[in-house]
Amino acid sequence: MEAMLAKKVEAVHRLVDVAETAHNRHNVDEDLRVKFDLVEDEHFNYIPVNLTLSTVHVPTNVYDESIEVLNGVTWSEGLDQQFYQNYLEDPTLTWQYFGSSSGFFRTYPGIQWGSDGVDLFDCRSRGWYIQAATSPKDVVILLDASGSMKGLRMEIAKATINKILDTLSDDDFFNVIKFSDNPAYVDECFNGTLVQANADNKKRVKDSLQNVKTKNIAFFDRALIEAFDLLKAVNESGKGSQCNHAIMLITDGAPETYEELFESYNWPDKQIRIFTYLIGREVGDSRQVEWMACSNKGYFSHISTLADVHEHVQEYIHVLSRPMVIMRANHTIWTSVYVDEAGLEMMTSVAQPVFDTKNESSNSGILLGVVGTDVPLRELTKLTPQFKLGVNGYAFAITNNGYVLFHPDFRPTTKPNEPEIVKPNYNSVDLAEVEIAASNSHLRRRMVNRETGSLTMEVKMHYDDMKRITVRKNHYFFTDIEGTPFSLGIALPDGYGMNWLDGQRQINKDTVFMHFIIKSKPRYVNLVTRNYCRMDTNETRQDSVEMLLKYLELGKAGSPLFKEKCDEELIGSIIYDAEITRGALANWMKQNADGSQNEKNTRRNGIELVFIGTKGGLTRYHKLVDNLTQPDFMDRHSGTVEDLYYKRAAEAEMETFIFSIPEDINRRRDDPLELNNTMITASTPIKIKKDDKDVVAAVLGLQMRYTHFYDTFMKNTKACPKGGSDCDLTCESAELDCYLLDNNGFVVLSESPLDVGKFFGEIDGTLMQQLIVNEGSQSLGEKRGVYEKIELFDYQGICDIIHRGSSGANSIFIDPVRKLFSSLGFLMNELAIFLLEFNIMSWWNGGSSFVSGQSYSIQRVPRTNLLMLVVDALCSCGNDLTMMIDPVETEIHRMRPLQCFSQHQSENSSACGGAEQLQPPIVAMATLSILNLIFATLSS
Repeated sequence: MEAMLAKKVEAVHRLVDVAETAHNRHNVDEDLRVKFDLVEDEHFNYIPVNLTLSTVHVPTNVYDESIEVLNGVTWSEGLDQQFYQNYLEDPTLTWQYFGSSSGFFRTYPGIQWGSDGVDLFDCRSRGWYIQAATSPKDVVILLDASGSMKGLRMEIAKATINKILDTLSDDDFFNVIKFSDNPAYVDECFNGTLVQANADNKKRVKDSLQNVKTKNIAFFDRALIEAFDLLKAVNESGKGSQCNHAIMLITDGAPETYEELFESYNWPDKQIRIFTYLIGREVGDSRQVEWMACSNKGYFSHISTLADVHEHVQEYIHVLSRPMVIMRANHTIWTSVYVDEAGLEMMTSVAQPVFDTKNESSNSGILLGVVGTDVPLRELTKLTPQFKLGVNGYAFAITNNGYVLFHPDFRPTTKPNEPEIVKPNYNSVDLAEVEIAASNSHLRRRMVNRETGSLTMEVKMHYDDMKRITVRKNHYFFTDIEGTPFSLGIALPDGYGMNWLDGQRQINKDTVFMHFIIKSKPRYVNLVTRNYCRMDTNETRQDSVEMLLKYLELGKAGSPLFKEKCDEELIGSIIYDAEITRGALANWMKQNADGSQNEKNTRRNGIELVFIGTKGGLTRYHKLVDNLTQPDFMDRHSGTVEDLYYKRAAEAEMETFIFSIPEDINRRRDDPLELNNTMITASTPIKIKKDDKDVVAAVLGLQMRYTHFYDTFMKNTKACPKGGSDCDLTCESAELDCYLLDNNGFVVLSESPLDVGKFFGEIDGTLMQQLIVNEGSQSLGEKRGVYEKIELFDYQGICDIIHRGSSGANSIFIDPVRKLFSSLGFLMNELAIFLLEFNIMSWWNGGSSFVSGQSYSIQRVPRTNLLMLVVDALCSCGNDLTMMIDPVETEIHRMRPLQCFSQHQSENSSACGGAEQLQPPIVAMATLSILNLIFATLSS
């Protein structure tokens, strides 16, 4: 992964060199034209692109025929050849681009930009541009809330602050202070501090801004002193960014320059830059506000209307970039995760600034723009394949701020069965919000500190849309990724997750035998979607098994293309699994031929499908009926180690079946006819044990009809043991309610179809409380509970408004497979035996538990994850419980970026937005004036 990301940095660095050289060699040309052709390309999903040229986009608020823009477009054409060369050297590269400080955006390969709707895209407001153009910063925003700011001026001021906040990244710190007669923080929770500019804090401050009211007159000196004192205190405490410092003053005018104040607090070093924004069309003398900015290495902007906000706010970015430009610093940044709007794909970007290296502009610190490239997160996760991590193992990565880059529990969008919408704060999900430790852990701190090491801790894990919770002991291994702000971690479950089953088959001329194993008829074989071979877009749309066979033929023939494009270890594992499971399935089919007693028992119990999923990603199944109730089950569950049935079974002991009901049972149970077509899935692990170590080699499963399961249950609960009497009480009696609950307290079977799939606490909260250890009333120190209460908070939720073992595992593996396949009847037989030996009367007469006048009896069904619960139906009672939680401020550990460029003694700060600034072309000025007038009219 480190090498792959380093290649992306090298590609971007080459673009920087070419861009700076092209700019130096360019002479101004006032008549510029180009011809552009587009051709569909499979690498870019058949989007029409041009691989020899790039496309230029100019935002609406930038005059696209100005000399500055046209010449910038011309000299940056020199990037096209390097774009193409980068793509040839690294075919995994996606979009490469250059964002100019003048506003245009060059992207490769060239595409046709759409013209539908309002075009609001401006590369200078994107995170990758801002992070590459500046170093981390501490910002205090002063908002003039005096009476003169009433009305439209205050609306413009609030819009300006919102836009400033949008330009801040997770590495920045800020606060907003309103002032009139006295300064006050807009959010009282943030009094006297700077807060990290993450999505949550920025939204909170934006919301608080709406409550600001204008009154009295403004005392600028009090507000400036408060801002200076705050920045000094934060800097001395070692908090904040410890880099750039800025005060941003938003006002409609100041009565004086407050020179003595600045001389006392900021001169002669001028470590704190002052940026001033003059608000309103008709304002008084602006010289005082200009002087504040120009005398403190800042920038002055006049924002007349709402339409001016976007263009003028970002001027401060180029001022803060000056020291870095003068130093010619090789500044590489990586962004946190973000969504590619075109396809809702998660990305990170790597970028570097491009400097004006001409001698005559060396002290002016002119930033030409930023170059970068996107890195889809799928390219990173490919490097940590699931078949190597094993069941319930996973890889994850975080940023220097502790935010998740990728993680299996990272849920940036809404649920799969809902319209796909990106969550508001998806890019600031903290590691502590997905790795929820059962007790205090140092994992996050050590990873943020870029340590290399390992630790063990218990974490709360959830399944099935957070309906099922378990506490698992995981072993964590972590290290930093050199050249990036990221740290990589791997989590492996204790026990079986720490061992490795080495099952491989070499691909050679004998592979033709494996060909027929995989392509057996009928071919009841599925392969998990993985990168067995690097296929083009067309091939990925074909049947995965057929495409694998195509490349196997190449491997058998010794074609170099096979070694170049295919993962031999992964394919060797699949072939091994195919060989082993074919023998096991054939053996089971032989023992359960039509007409055999085993076959009759299996059909009588309503079993329609048996299957086995392997660690390598192969699923082999056999249908016992011609028409399956759920014919798409195997297509929906071909992920083996990534499927819920496999993950839950892996946690169980050998010969223990895990029963589960369909995930969509909540939609079915209201319709009894639909419930009759419901299937129950049972799965059990096949584990290889050696020297007190075990590893999950595969999971065996079956599907049975719910109606047969229910009938068998009711039939056996009516049975009366030998010598028994008075067997009138059964689960069909009106006096009793019978349930089968799973290990998470969900109803797998009930006399009432409306109860199936519900959490039992919804049905009887008082009794459920008694079933929880240490929750119910205890007598004589006896613990009656069978469930443990685990509290888990979904921080990403949205409310609706290896050790390697012996390689000779063949004989060890095949015996338990044969044994389990040949004794599938064990499942229902065990359940039947249990119900016969422990019938209702023997339980009732042997002792019962009395809870608030309600009696019940509960006992585990052997070798399953089920518990049988029998309740006195003649008594019902309930209790309403309320749990309150209040938000508590928490300081999250983070690590600052390694580079900071805040000051340079050679900086020329005369270009500060005052009278000495360069005037724009007359045509551009006229165009912008017309646009401002239109926007102002629309706003009013």
